[in-house]
Amino acid sequence: MGLSRRFLNLIVNDSIPGVRSLRCIDLTRNEFFYPAGTPLPPSAASTLEQIRLPSPTLSFKSSGISCSPLSGRKVFCTGRSGDAFIFDADTRQVVTTPTITKPKWEPVSIFVPSAGGDDADPDPDGTLFVMERRPKQEAKSVGHQFEAFVYGRISKTSPSKSWHGELLPAPPYLRDSKYNRHQFEMTSYAVVGGGSHICISAEGHAHYQLSPVAVTYCLDTVRHTWSKVGDWKLPFRGKAEYVHELKLWFGIGDKYPVLAAADLSTMDSDSSLVRSWDLGLDDTLKYESIDDVDLESGETLHKEWREPQESQLVHLGAGRFCVASSFQAMGIIRTSLGNELTFKRFAVFTGVEVMPRVHGLAELQMVQHKSKRTPDATLIDLVF
Repeated sequence: MGLSRRFLNLIVNDSIPGVRSLRCIDLTRNEFFYPAGTPLPPSAASTLEQIRLPSPTLSFKSSGISCSPLSGRKVFCTGRSGDAFIFDADTRQVVTTPTITKPKWEPVSIFVPSAGGDDADPDPDGTLFVMERRPKQEAKSVGHQFEAFVYGRISKTSPSKSWHGELLPAPPYLRDSKYNRHQFEMTSYAVVGGGSHICISAEGHAHYQLSPVAVTYCLDTVRHTWSKVGDWKLPFRGKAEYVHELKLWFGIGDKYPVLAAADLSTMDSDSSLVRSWDLGLDDTLKYESIDDVDLESGETLHKEWREPQESQLVHLGAGRFCVASSFQAMGIIRTSLGNELTFKRFAVFTGVEVMPRVHGLAELQMVQHKSKRTPDATLIDLVF
């Protein structure tokens, strides 16, 4: 089965300080999957295959700018002053939108197409929901930390589509007095009910508690009202995406490095996890590590990799996914003149395939395909 998309789109933190770029990997030229019927090689390899990133489609100074994916290959960008625009990688056109009411420090965003829309429409109606990842407690029901940007015709007689923004009520836990000393962080989110609701999970920490509290709420995407689901959180880290052919939601598990599948169709308890798989990135990367080397004694000390950002998962169609992870490591070379610090950072893309259950009897199976790494000094901010 072929992929349902041609490009893997990246927002890259370039080697030039303060500059980020949009780069689009052509999946017909850079394959992450072995041909069907080809025996897979051993999973452990002494080196990772290198991938050369394409030239930037768009470059911009990154100070205070955040980017969020929309439909297709469109990306929504907001600046520190609240100005916003949309860039379409297909047409290379820029469209301005209403300003953000208040700039978000580290926003979480998700686009929901309008109900009853045409799937073949290259410019679909829909709503982009934008919320602070680490919101503060709210005294009012409607503040500036959660807002929506709605795209479509204002009326049936409108000659063209346009964007307009509106403030939305914050999740109720931000106004609950029993949590007024907690600092919450949104840990995961997903579109459920065919777009009728957005489900979010958050974790709250307080200095007087050893264990964090967890809450899960759903937002009605039409009425903009919240309902509590439970005092637990989804088994994901970041965005989870519904995969129609597998009838499940997939995302990076809340315990890295794991690919997780869950059934969010009912969410009547926190036992929605169906299956998880270890991605084995630690075994792959052990050959790529930097060592501490003493040039006088020859002593070498192994250095572990650190993952500076969360891994991200993109569904490519036909049960196939790309997992993108950014890594960095530091090593010290001890010389007669003193210590010298060495530093590497790069991203790893891994193609994985989930095989459907046969007649609903067998377990889901994951097949891990190719892993490719970018050149040094590459950090991936967003994959879509």
